[in-house]
Amino acid sequence: MSKSKEALAKQQQLVESVEAMENAMPLLVRMAETSAAVKRANFLALVKEGFSETQALELCKAAI
Repeated sequence: MSKSKEALAKQQQLVESVEAMENAMPLLVRMAETSAAVKRANFLALVKEGFSETQALELCKAAI
């Protein structure tokens, strides 16, 4: 394969990768929202069980 064909092939792979990321964006956003909700629920559960907010935050940070 010539250098120009190689360069075009690499460019096409990059374009396809970007398109795949763009297509996945809505799912990635939903995943981030769900992850945040779970982390908040964990924090609130720790506080409800009697940990101070500072202690709960430290426990949540340690879990990351």
